[in-house]
Amino acid sequence: MYQVIHRRVIRRIASGISVRKDMWEEATSRVVMPPDAIGDLAVANEMRIANTRIDEDMEAIRSIIDGLEGRYGGYSADDIVDAFQAQITPIPFPDFMEEEIYLKEKSGKMGTVRTYTSALRRLRAFAAETGYDINIITADLMEEYESWLSQRGVVNNSISFYMRALRAVYSRMVKTGMVRECHPFANVYTGIAKTRKRAISETDLRKVRMLNLSGDNALEMVRDMFLLSFYMMGISFVDMAFLKKTDMRNEVISYCRAKTGQSINIGVNAKILHMLDKHPSATDSPYLLPIISDPKGDTRKQYLNALREFNKKLKKIGERIGLADKLTTYTSRHSWASIARTRNVELSVISDALGHQSEATTRIYLATLDTGRISRANDIILRGF
Repeated sequence: MYQVIHRRVIRRIASGISVRKDMWEEATSRVVMPPDAIGDLAVANEMRIANTRIDEDMEAIRSIIDGLEGRYGGYSADDIVDAFQAQITPIPFPDFMEEEIYLKEKSGKMGTVRTYTSALRRLRAFAAETGYDINIITADLMEEYESWLSQRGVVNNSISFYMRALRAVYSRMVKTGMVRECHPFANVYTGIAKTRKRAISETDLRKVRMLNLSGDNALEMVRDMFLLSFYMMGISFVDMAFLKKTDMRNEVISYCRAKTGQSINIGVNAKILHMLDKHPSATDSPYLLPIISDPKGDTRKQYLNALREFNKKLKKIGERIGLADKLTTYTSRHSWASIARTRNVELSVISDALGHQSEATTRIYLATLDTGRISRANDIILRGF
C-alpha cells in the first residue's frame, strides 16, 4: 500500500504487491530476503520483482507530482491518486483469474484450483457463444451471464457456485488495485438454496443389499462400499477413501471430517467388520479400504477418479432395482439420517441431519456425544437391516 500525503490529506493506493511480513523492511521501504529463505531462488525472484515494481511505481508517482506542480490552482492528494490509477492498464479478468489459479495451485489449494478452473471454463463458454466481452466484469455482464446459465437449465446452487468463485477473484482484483469496486455481483444469485435430499427407504436399501451381483466384482465392490458408508453413519466418500488403518483402534474408527474438521468416532459393529474383512486393502497400504490403489501416487486424483466410477456404477445399481432417483455416494448419508428420524433416535444424535443448512452444525451435535451413545444409536438404525 502506497501512502500519499499532501496538505495534511492522506490517501492510499493499493500496490498489488503481497509478501511475507518478515520480507518487508520498514526503514528502507524495501522487500528483503528473510533469514530462513537465504538461497531460495523463488523467494529471491519474488523479492526482485516486488522491488522493481515499487521503484517503477515511485518513479511514476514522482513524475505525476512534477507534472502537477505547475498546475494553475494547485492540486490535491486525490489528483495524484487519480492520475496514477489512470496509468494502470487493467489486466483482462480471465488472465487475472488464470494467475490466481496458478498461485492457488502453487500453494497446494487444489480444491480452489478446481473451483476457479470450472468457473472460468463456464464464463469462457458464455463469451464464446454470446460474443460478450468478459475482460471487464460489470453488473450488466453478470446479469446476462446469470440469465444465460439459467436458460441452460443450470440450477440456482450451481449458478451461485460459479458466481461466488468469480466474485472471490474480482475481490482480489479490487484489493490489488487492478479495478475499482463497482459491485457487479449485487443483482445476481450468490446464496445457497436448500436442496431436496435424496434418501431411499429401508425397503430400497434392502433391495440394494440383496441384489445378486455375482460375476461382477466391480459392481459388487461398489455396492458393498455404499452399504459400508450407511453402516458407518453415512460417512462421506472422501472420508471413507482416506481412512487410515491407524484410525481403527479398540473397535472404534476415529477420524476428522475432511469438510469441517469435526472429530467423528464410530463404533465398529459386526456389519462393518464383515465389509472390512471382505474388502481389505493391500498389506503395504496405509489406507483401511481399497479405494486408493497407489498410496505413493497422486491420491487426490485417484479419489476423484474413484468417485466418478462409483457414482456411475451406483447409477446402474439403482436402475436395476427400479429406483426413481439416481443412487449416489451421498444417498447413504441421507438415508441413514432419514431412517434415524423414523426410528425415533434423539435429535441431539442426528441433529436433524437432513434439515440443517450446514453439515458443521450436525457434526457439532454428534461431537458432543460419547462414542457409546452414538454407537447405540447406530445399532438401533441397523437393527433388522
